[in-house]
Amino acid sequence: MVVTGAGLALIGLALTAVNVVGLARGLALYPVTREFGEGERSLARTRPIGRLSELRRRPDESGDTYAARLTRAINGHLIHSMGSRFPRVSALQNWILWLLGAVAPSRFRNLEFRNARFALERGFGLCSQAALVLADLLGRAGIRAEIAVLEGHVVVTAETAPGRWIVLDPDYGVTIPMTLDEVRSQADVVVARSYGGDCGASVVARLVPAYANGYRLAPRGGRERLRASFERLTFFLKWALPLLMIGVGGLLYAGR
Repeated sequence: MVVTGAGLALIGLALTAVNVVGLARGLALYPVTREFGEGERSLARTRPIGRLSELRRRPDESGDTYAARLTRAINGHLIHSMGSRFPRVSALQNWILWLLGAVAPSRFRNLEFRNARFALERGFGLCSQAALVLADLLGRAGIRAEIAVLEGHVVVTAETAPGRWIVLDPDYGVTIPMTLDEVRSQADVVVARSYGGDCGASVVARLVPAYANGYRLAPRGGRERLRASFERLTFFLKWALPLLMIGVGGLLYAGR
């Protein structure tokens, strides 16, 4: 009983230490290095976000200005990573998800977070992860946002003022002050103007048909809410379980 109680308490202390180290590391817990070709360098981390408070809407900030600032901030912080290159969630970020990634890699290796903070802590993801971050932050600021799935790309469309919808691409840091349907009707011109300067001809060539071929809005039903709830639960349990281990272990040790 002595060994069991002391051992349980020690495991709880070790897991708590892992959590504290991860908390101290802050956003972008671990960088991912990757070479990017010409025209794709905007997908690398260029301007890391220090604190989530940087992403709050300022009192005098219009919806358009705030949405564009968020789009640029997410682009500068998240590293674009191909799905096959995803490592498991770091144990420093969430040791529960790290363990689940070891047990069931097919389900948890390419995990995308619905919560913006969790995704920014991880520090990388596909265009779909960047869109999830932006949609979450806009929604928290009271701006209606929808995730739009194009052909091979994912962007966000947001209502930044009553009846005014614009397109936001946080993967490339691009804002298009038009609706998706307006972009679709003149995709070659709009995409070249919006992406050509910073992203280059290869990106324009890939995204013109993506916009021109239409889009679908990502579902926001029960499954998405369930995934978000599961995320929150694991981040609660990563602290609660070690504390429970310490408490139970201490009681077992004291009652030896």
